[in-house]
Amino acid sequence: MWLDEFPPNDYIEIPLPPLQSITSIKYYDTTDTEATMAASDYIVDTTGFVGRVVLADGKSWPSTSLRPAKGICIEFVCGYTTYSATVNTADAIVALYVVNGGSGYSVDDILTIVQSGGSGGTAKVLTVDESGAIETVQLVTGGQGYVSASGLSTTVSPAGGSLATVAIVADHKISKTAGDDFVTSWPEGKLVTINAVTYRVSSVADVGALVVATTAGNQLGAVFQADDLPEEIRAAILLMIGHLYENREAGTERALQEIPFGVKSLLDMNRVVPI
Repeated sequence: MWLDEFPPNDYIEIPLPPLQSITSIKYYDTTDTEATMAASDYIVDTTGFVGRVVLADGKSWPSTSLRPAKGICIEFVCGYTTYSATVNTADAIVALYVVNGGSGYSVDDILTIVQSGGSGGTAKVLTVDESGAIETVQLVTGGQGYVSASGLSTTVSPAGGSLATVAIVADHKISKTAGDDFVTSWPEGKLVTINAVTYRVSSVADVGALVVATTAGNQLGAVFQADDLPEEIRAAILLMIGHLYENREAGTERALQEIPFGVKSLLDMNRVVPI
């Protein structure tokens, strides 16, 4: 981005939002000698829709006499962030409770939840009554391949108790093993891809775990990708690609009309309007 002179106020707005970072601010005197502003002299503001470079407290723009045109060059990085990671996917147990406490159990017994297609789901016995019937349990491992259900039987280690059944709540869990962190502010319904298949996010527990709305199966080392491109811009791109494909000849006899609430309306939602 080239400017002829520094502004009279204490900030410079950066076009082409969203702003990611400022690489450098360079300026050229009347002999074309290049100098670079110290990064400590300004603050990069990326919080607004339009990014800004703002002078730090007590700082001012360089007072050097600049060449008549293009005396300032601001190099910046803009656009929507992309994310790539390696993940494991599993239909895992996220919560469970006792349906039938059975008998003969002890505190700290480990239960394994039995369900066709599921494996590795375990819980620890927290409290029992006088007959050894389980009162409360705590999830230890979520396992994989489970679906939400009630009345599931269990096995116990060490042996002793019997007939306890539980109800489970299973979610489609995605766990990061390497790569970019998940973003905890990602909204419900955000689109992500796992091994090139699209899913919608249900919730993000932390930077290493999220839940999707439909099952991604049980995969190890799957490729996860996401970006911050707004859905309305994505929809506008798809509409335009469809139009260009359907009308790819040099001419047409059809009378074309713009559809209501089409590409222009979608892009206007993110349009920067000078005031």
